[in-house]
Amino acid sequence: MTYKTSFALTTLALLASPALALAADLPSRKAPPPIALEIPPPIFTWTGLYVGANFGYGFSTRTSEIDGLRVENGVLTPLAEPFQLNGPKPSGFLGGVQAGYNQQIGRFVVGVETDFQGATLWGASRGAGPMLPGHNFAVDAEASQRVKWFGTARARVGYTLFDPRFLVYATGGLAYGDVHYSQSFLDSDGDVGLTRQRATRLGWTAGAGAEWAFAQRWSAKLEYLYTDLGRGQNLIVAEITPGAGMQPDVHKTFNATRTQFHTIRAGLNYKFDLFGPSALDRRP
Repeated sequence: MTYKTSFALTTLALLASPALALAADLPSRKAPPPIALEIPPPIFTWTGLYVGANFGYGFSTRTSEIDGLRVENGVLTPLAEPFQLNGPKPSGFLGGVQAGYNQQIGRFVVGVETDFQGATLWGASRGAGPMLPGHNFAVDAEASQRVKWFGTARARVGYTLFDPRFLVYATGGLAYGDVHYSQSFLDSDGDVGLTRQRATRLGWTAGAGAEWAFAQRWSAKLEYLYTDLGRGQNLIVAEITPGAGMQPDVHKTFNATRTQFHTIRAGLNYKFDLFGPSALDRRP
């Protein structure tokens, strides 16, 4: 390398040093980091299919009188062995499952729901009839009523109040249930009788409730229903005389009481959101 070349390179390096230092002080021209797009929460709607479970308590407050009359050879004898007692008032726990569909229209929600309940509703009553001089009379009588299961098929009409996730509704429709009924008696001359009846009865139900969607797919509800399963057939009890057996032409007839009860139950529902506006709305 010649002296002139070495001198030129040294001079170039000295001139470049301030420019390099100045470039190091300049702001970076790197691309800014990507902005994270925040996905808005899914829009809630009550529209959709749902299934759930519930648990509650049922009770009856209605007391109807049961009249007992003696029938001999097909003829009523109203002054022979009459009695009255209050009808049984069944009560107990219940639990079951429900399924339904809701359609939301603005702040209104309309839908249908069906449910099936297992129940321990049971009640009994006991009493004695009036003592009429010169006639036999009932000294003891007992009636019991049991509901082992029942179900409903109802319409629901609701409205979202202060929060789109809080729904109040009225409901009503068909009711059906398995009712067991029994009646026994003992009269003053020692005759006894016992009969049982079981039937699936049809009736109606109505009530109201409130439901809160605490998650996109989950909701909890509290519901009241009044259910009337109607009146069964009158009970016919053959009279049995101790030592003489059954008297084929003598029996007692009892008017059957209505099966009516109130239920209060809490439930949990899971909504499938099959018809949500987008896949985002179907996130859990």
